[in-house]
Amino acid sequence: MAIGGKGMLVICTDIPGEQEAEFNLWYDREHTEERVAIPGFAGARRWVLESGDGPKYLALYETETFDVLSSAPYKAALAGQTEWSKSVMAHFRNVKRTLGRITQTAGIGQGGVVTQLRLRPKAGAEESLREALAAAMETLTAQPGIVSAFLLESDPELSKPLPEQVAAGGDDGSNHDWLLYVESTTAQAGADAFAAHLADADLAQAGAGVRARGIYRLLWGLTRDELAREGRVPD
Repeated sequence: MAIGGKGMLVICTDIPGEQEAEFNLWYDREHTEERVAIPGFAGARRWVLESGDGPKYLALYETETFDVLSSAPYKAALAGQTEWSKSVMAHFRNVKRTLGRITQTAGIGQGGVVTQLRLRPKAGAEESLREALAAAMETLTAQPGIVSAFLLESDPELSKPLPEQVAAGGDDGSNHDWLLYVESTTAQAGADAFAAHLADADLAQAGAGVRARGIYRLLWGLTRDELAREGRVPD
């Protein structure tokens, strides 16, 4: 199984070129560790767009349960952003913030490349879409170069755009989207598997509109266990 938790926070964003170095330094030296240290967070991975639809940067935060995403410690972290965070986040553009439940998984392991498929379920087709995607994920993870897959169903209320998101051009109804992730060893393996087994026409027949499809390369990841071994998790 690709994912150890039951909940996930996803942040997709663009950043102006002149702010990009500071943005990456902030993520790598403060923000990722800060979030993974929150009780109930299991780990995080950062990605950068290789091809397809953006935004350019993607961050996936796994949580042990879905309820962690509405917990007091997480809310306190949101309310108590550092000055560095406030400075960097003011430059976010085209933000998409999704909080949801991981409802389907297939395969084992984690890939160095992930294909992100942003889907909009048709009203009344949710259950049939789940079944179709579960079958498709089993087929996809049997293909050469594909290691695992998981489906994230957003919680529309928790995923509502924050005020700063709206100001940064992030209010496009994406709080109703589902996100399908397929992890692979190469970008070509992901592209080939989707073309053969989960094209846009297949998804439309299953009851979903495709809103975006992007292929991302892994930058790095961090787990709570690593922080604990280094004594960097608060008591």
